[in-house]
Amino acid sequence: MSISRYWLQEVLPYFLKLQHFIIQDCVSKDIGWNNLQTAPECISSQLKTCCIRGYKDTIYEFEFLKYIIQHSEVLETMTIECSTCLLRDQKDQMVLKLSSWARDSTTCELLFD
Repeated sequence: MSISRYWLQEVLPYFLKLQHFIIQDCVSKDIGWNNLQTAPECISSQLKTCCIRGYKDTIYEFEFLKYIIQHSEVLETMTIECSTCLLRDQKDQMVLKLSSWARDSTTCELLFD
C-alpha cells in the first residue's frame, strides 16, 4: 500500500487518536503534497511521532515529509531511516533541507538514521 493524498484525506480522518505513524517503504508517487493547505485532525493535532523507514530521498517522499512536518502541531519526533543506497553527501544535503523548514511544532526533533 502506498500513502497517497487520497488515502491521507479519505482514510486518516477515521483515525481520530493517531499518535504514532510508521511508514515502511511505501511513500506514494503523488506530487503536489505542498498544495494541500490542511491536514486531517489526527495529523495536525494528535500525531506525536512519525517514522519513515527505507527513505530514498525521492521528490515524492521529500514532499510527503515536508507536508507532515509542516502540518503536525504536536509532533515530538520525526525519524527518517534512510535507505542504504543513499550516499553520505545525499544524507547530509537531506538533513540540511529538512532542518531548514518551518514547523508547526516548536518541539519537533528530527532524527536521522
